[in-house]
Amino acid sequence: VKDVILKGGEMVLRTYKGENIINMNVWINHFQTTHSTTPFILHFNKIKLIDGRFAVINDNTRTYPTDNSMDYGFFEFKNVDAEIENFLVHGPEVSCDIKQVSTEQYTGFKIKTFTGKFKIKHSESNNH
Repeated sequence: VKDVILKGGEMVLRTYKGENIINMNVWINHFQTTHSTTPFILHFNKIKLIDGRFAVINDNTRTYPTDNSMDYGFFEFKNVDAEIENFLVHGPEVSCDIKQVSTEQYTGFKIKTFTGKFKIKHSESNNH
């Protein structure tokens, strides 16, 4: 697949109550324990996100505030619009070029324009 357009997509990184590992690490660990001689590879030239959502939830530390204060167990970006190039999953490593991102957070924090390069390896994602 060369190009992807995703409308209304969601990515939720979640640590469930009583657990100590983020749901994505379960997926990453699966590829670490696979006894294949070739690494898992997934590549997209371009990804366009329209009106997406990104959340990090830790059910062990959620506070559910009733005012507009920050709940460090729940962090959410909504209305995510992004253009990403060279998205690559190569074994335990994920990388991409972020050409543009705009989004807002429920407390009123907004990002109008964000660009950069992203890269993470399994050994760097062990922090919970």
